[in-house]
Amino acid sequence: MAPTVCPNCWRDKTENQQICTLCESTFASDLKWLRLNIRDLEDYTEKRVGKRNGHGGGGYRASEPVRVAAFDLLYGQSDENGHQGLDITLRCFCACLGKDYSEHDTPYDLTGKIMSGPFLRNSGTPVYAKEIHRLKTKARRFLDFDDEEKEILGPCPNPECGVQLAAPVGVVEITCRHCNNKWTVGYLRDQRRARILDSGRTGTSIELQDLLAQCGIATKRSTVRGWVHHKRLTQAVDREGNPLERDGKPLYRLADMYLLATGEMRKADHTGDVNLWELVGKKNEQTRETEADHE
Repeated sequence: MAPTVCPNCWRDKTENQQICTLCESTFASDLKWLRLNIRDLEDYTEKRVGKRNGHGGGGYRASEPVRVAAFDLLYGQSDENGHQGLDITLRCFCACLGKDYSEHDTPYDLTGKIMSGPFLRNSGTPVYAKEIHRLKTKARRFLDFDDEEKEILGPCPNPECGVQLAAPVGVVEITCRHCNNKWTVGYLRDQRRARILDSGRTGTSIELQDLLAQCGIATKRSTVRGWVHHKRLTQAVDREGNPLERDGKPLYRLADMYLLATGEMRKADHTGDVNLWELVGKKNEQTRETEADHE
């Protein structure tokens, strides 16, 4: 079966797919995240920011800008760009899938209905996958907000959880707010490193720098320009070896920049797709051989 192009990205997909395999995985992950966290977002304006409401009962009310922004994200009719809130978007996708729902269903209920059956092969999947990813990204900004500087560590390793974890700089152990399991930051960093190396994620140099900064790995713009100039960081290519770009800007591999930023890659030499696991494996083999020579 001849491949076609995914409408949401540049990757190939099969004719019976609406979006490519990676976009399918991202969409499923977005829905799972919403299912796990949407109630926290609903509670956010009541518990996280604000002051006493002055009406008794010890309640809290969010500050007006935060309360309005959170409400618009959940239930907004249409913003300045024509985007609708999460509740309307989920209802429209349920209708597109032929799912029954009622006016009393919450975004949590609607997400569960969508996940209860096939949702990747519908003609509306490309549009709703992109829109739900946008809404999920905005929702994460609310829940990840904190006055403290935090390092994003990735999803909780508990297979029945998956909530995104973050820790203040300097902390050595954290507790997942959803499943209450405790994890060392070192272990979560190792897991994050493995995901980065195997991700295939690409982006502009600035986008990748921002992603690494969220992981606590800071790089200077001048340093990255130097890597590009000296061909240590090379432009990503597709399966046919064609350089990847977006809006005229070259795209690079997140794994490559990560290895350079952490000092794990002394030289990047890509004449095609490079297996970074193989690269790291060769380095480990060399280390073991060196240790054996000294025994």
